[in-house]
Amino acid sequence: MNLHKFDILTAKYFSEGLSAEEQLLLDDAIEKDLFYFDRFEQMKNAWNNADSYNLFKETEKNVNSDFNLVWDRIIANKSKYYFISSHFKISNVAAAVAFIFLMTASVFLYQNVAGFGKWKAYSTNESVETIWLPDSTCVTLNEYSRVVFLKNPKNERRVRIKGEAFFDVAHNVNKPFVIDAGKVEVQVLGTKFDLKADLNNDYSEVYVTDGVVAFKAKVGELILEKGEKGTFNNGVLSKQSSFDLNNLYWKSGVLIFSNSSLEYVAKSLKINFDSIKEVKSKYTPTETQITTKFENQSLDEILKEFELHFNKKFEIKNNILIISD
Repeated sequence: MNLHKFDILTAKYFSEGLSAEEQLLLDDAIEKDLFYFDRFEQMKNAWNNADSYNLFKETEKNVNSDFNLVWDRIIANKSKYYFISSHFKISNVAAAVAFIFLMTASVFLYQNVAGFGKWKAYSTNESVETIWLPDSTCVTLNEYSRVVFLKNPKNERRVRIKGEAFFDVAHNVNKPFVIDAGKVEVQVLGTKFDLKADLNNDYSEVYVTDGVVAFKAKVGELILEKGEKGTFNNGVLSKQSSFDLNNLYWKSGVLIFSNSSLEYVAKSLKINFDSIKEVKSKYTPTETQITTKFENQSLDEILKEFELHFNKKFEIKNNILIISD
């Protein structure tokens, strides 16, 4: 690992945290190289003593505050940044190098890390929530999802996402709306679409419900129109001419079945309800189909209607949906 990469990982460690892979890289460098171990200890002391977090929180009081205010504060207090290693007292030259690192890390945090400068983050837990971005774009976040966005998008509209979100993008022909989702990027002017980004598995998918979307990756680009779906999986971009609107149940609260088989019903239930992790079929095949609509009804109510219609038993045990005669 080179020194620049080590410094970047250290800066992220002291801010919003590292991914599991990045943490392993940092731990390995510290464990195997005394220089990196010593440098990390110096940076930890610098971070704790510099009160950098409070400096950045101060800039958040006014989204228009300039980074120079933070920089001036650091420069004004540079006499504080002398470091004592766990092994030896470093020289003035080493102290100066460490101080330069602190300023570099500060710039990195301001430019890239939510909560320390020009970026802001919003996350959900066990609920679906809707927020409005500064440019009037409406974002509905699914459970356990996160969006990071610019607080004051003067020259660009750019966000980062993890999880799933539905975007109703405010139209602005002079300023495209760009979403970073791991190894893919979505770019639009004004449209509505659902974006799912599983960063751990490098998987993403887009459902376009209105307008046009550019779905990009290093391997190429797809132009998706209303009613189309784009997928990025195992480094491959693919396009489908249609998608299942029931996959947006998490946002709409609506499930629609039109001449649907029992097999399709079971698959749709598994996709849309977290309490169903697996489906076990213990019934004799049936050609019966169902046409119905559910709107904001509980899973129990839905299962009872299916029982009546298909003349089968639907029960959930240990997150397993068991369908039997």
